[in-house]
Amino acid sequence: MMLRAGLVLLLAFLMSVPSARVSAWTLRAVSADPVVLAYEAAPEGQGLGLELARMLLDRLGADAAQFRAEPIPGTRRARLFEEGSTPLCSFFHVRSPAREAARHWVAEMSYGQTVLVRLGDGPDLPGPGEPVLVFAGSHYEAMARQEGWMVEPMRVRDHAGRMLSTGRVQWWLEELSVVRQAEVKGLVPPVRVTKAFAPIPAWLACSLSVPEPHLLRLRAAFNSLLADGSYAALLAQVNLPMPRPEGGVPGQ
Repeated sequence: MMLRAGLVLLLAFLMSVPSARVSAWTLRAVSADPVVLAYEAAPEGQGLGLELARMLLDRLGADAAQFRAEPIPGTRRARLFEEGSTPLCSFFHVRSPAREAARHWVAEMSYGQTVLVRLGDGPDLPGPGEPVLVFAGSHYEAMARQEGWMVEPMRVRDHAGRMLSTGRVQWWLEELSVVRQAEVKGLVPPVRVTKAFAPIPAWLACSLSVPEPHLLRLRAAFNSLLADGSYAALLAQVNLPMPRPEGGVPGQ
């Protein structure tokens, strides 16, 4: 009994010391559930997100046990980021004033070109309230609404050709490299790009619940992919441009 009482007093003393409280918090954070590297699943089981998650886990080495890759649809990812309690990181986020303080911005990943695509002939821009196909949970929803268009959400990016072919929606707002890869070339009538928007950077971002040690490890792993050209080779496979030279890797 005396030994147990002594241990309790010792623990209470240690927790009263600020540095000890920080150490205890850090220990709990590091030993918590792994941080999820979320990506958009492709129907064939591959895709840019999955390949990038694999490469990062490989570069993390012994620290990879503190992370795990998982396919999570865009709408659910957006909800998890909004809630903030799930330790989560994912790829190709667009920064905005509404999101700026709600996420850790780890690294700039690419510099993409957003385009508006139309099925068939006609005006180059949708009319007010006209439906435009966008990937659900993405920043394209906000872009479409800002232009005065009605959002037609798409749950899987590879369904664009199928949804356009129904004729119910004639417009699609998306990143140029995604359009190039999409199965839309054989559509009748054919599709055409009617407007190109100003290029915007996309980022590797994490929820606020991801501990700082994990952010630093993930940043170091991503920088190693940049340094040896592995990331450039991966982007070249899907015609995505590299981050701008002045982009760098800013702090939290």
